[in-house]
Amino acid sequence: MLIVLTFVADSIETVIDSNKKTEIYENLFQFKNEFNKYSRWGYIKQDLIATTLSWTTSDIILLQNIEETKWVVFWVVNKETMAIENHNNYSIYYDKVIWYRDLSEYELTNINANPTLIYDLNFFPDKLFDGLKIKSFNIERYNSWSILNMNLDILLYYNDTQKWILLSDISLDDIITVNLNF
Repeated sequence: MLIVLTFVADSIETVIDSNKKTEIYENLFQFKNEFNKYSRWGYIKQDLIATTLSWTTSDIILLQNIEETKWVVFWVVNKETMAIENHNNYSIYYDKVIWYRDLSEYELTNINANPTLIYDLNFFPDKLFDGLKIKSFNIERYNSWSILNMNLDILLYYNDTQKWILLSDISLDDIITVNLNF
């Protein structure tokens, strides 16, 4: 009986892991499709705002169309504060997800003049990728800025009732590393 129970428990754990990974990859494909709408359908100018803001652990990318009439920003937000990730304690993980937002010309002008104003933006829940619990979101640009290489570390398990957890308590086996190219 013990052997059978051990086999059943292992099988249940494998099914739970597989279901969770499937859910994460479904959310990842939704994010990739949404990002593609902006990066491929006329949005060609890119700016990595986080390169000037060294206290964030994830990048913030601003895309605008060639006519400079539409702008969108993608970043990682702390769901508790509803603000762009902005903390100096790199040993603690807060519930962080990818979010994006369209910007007005007024907001863009202010952000270009003072990049720290990006932390004052209001958030809207319809543009949230809640199924992706992001540990890191880093972007590199290649080929005269025409290729974006996006690296994401996604937590496999995160209890939404927790306000934070120590990064040292997260097993490397519970982090999915993904690379997307645009």
